Amino acid sequence: MLPGSSVTDTRRRRARLIAAVAIPSAAFLVVSLLGASAALSGTNELTVPGTGITTTLRTVLLAAFSLQLGEAAANRLARTVPDAPESTPRSWALAAALAGVAAAAGQIVVLAGDGSLAAGLFSGDIVDTYATRPGALALLEANGFLFSAVCVALRRPALASAPLALVAVGEALRAHPEADSPLLGSLLTLIHLSAAALWAGGLVHVLRTIRLWRG
Repeated sequence: MLPGSSVTDTRRRRARLIAAVAIPSAAFLVVSLLGASAALSGTNELTVPGTGITTTLRTVLLAAFSLQLGEAAANRLARTVPDAPESTPRSWALAAALAGVAAAAGQIVVLAGDGSLAAGLFSGDIVDTYATRPGALALLEANGFLFSAVCVALRRPALASAPLALVAVGEALRAHPEADSPLLGSLLTLIHLSAAALWAGGLVHVLRTIRLWRG
């Protein structure tokens, strides 16, 4: 094989990888930012301020939670495969944890700005937002991701999953603020969210691992 052809193949693979990431990401941003307002258009239903940016931030947060938790579970599962290669895909744990911190902190800013991210950045009510239930839960989740990022940075991957329990608890309490059945509803959400995150994030990491082993 000529040297020029190998360089061309590398560039093509890189371009396909960029396109595979960029196109779904662009579609996700369009749907999350404009989907709610488009669905409510002409229905005479009231729109909640900041629906688009909140949807985007919460999707990033749940994706970061799933990727990090699934990677830890899939790596442990891979070690039980007989005669499996020792190589593992490059870890996404630190990037996912930092994305989770940013998404959780962004929700606090949006709350402080009454649905506007730009207004929240220059608002003096961010500290007061911590006193509200949504603000306190978002802060709890941000701290969970932050502690997890510190564990990953210190090369303690076995401990990195423990702080994610704060994220799961925060989401479980956020989903059931009513007074009728808060304990039962939060418990069911905690179980459902953990199982879904393990499945989705674990599937992504398993596919990455299989691709690496085949290569």
